[in-house]
Amino acid sequence: MVRGVRREERRPGLAAARVLRRRRAESLRRARLRRRERGLDAIRSASLELPALSPAELRALAVRHRNLRDAKRAALSWGHRPSAVSAESAVPAELARWQVEYLRDVLAPHSLLVEALPPGRSRAEGSRLLTERVFAAIAAAYPVLSRECRRQRAAALAG
Repeated sequence: MVRGVRREERRPGLAAARVLRRRRAESLRRARLRRRERGLDAIRSASLELPALSPAELRALAVRHRNLRDAKRAALSWGHRPSAVSAESAVPAELARWQVEYLRDVLAPHSLLVEALPPGRSRAEGSRLLTERVFAAIAAAYPVLSRECRRQRAAALAG
């Protein structure tokens, strides 16, 4: 029986099929690497432009955004009751958190770049790179939010 298998393995057709299978696998591997590199390059070069808002405008938009998210949560969650807040009633740390969350949502469409990457480690790497860039862009545009950016960045990258 072993002789018959070895004899079949030496047949020219089977050997050619094996070579073809290896070439295809190598070609697919190279294509996946090219797709990964193009995707990561797109994330690295994406323009992360934020609106130039005055502190009062940013506060107002962030509070509105927070209240809308809270209302949405109430609509989707049986036991949650929305509680609207104002910029005046917010603790400074809460307000900073809401402002960074609002600005992250402004940049949210860039997350589509991650979906263009091959599944698995490439997407994880792309997501990490985009997260780093988003928080860096927010901290650069709004230095007063740098501390909150560092906090949220650490939380986002930790889990």
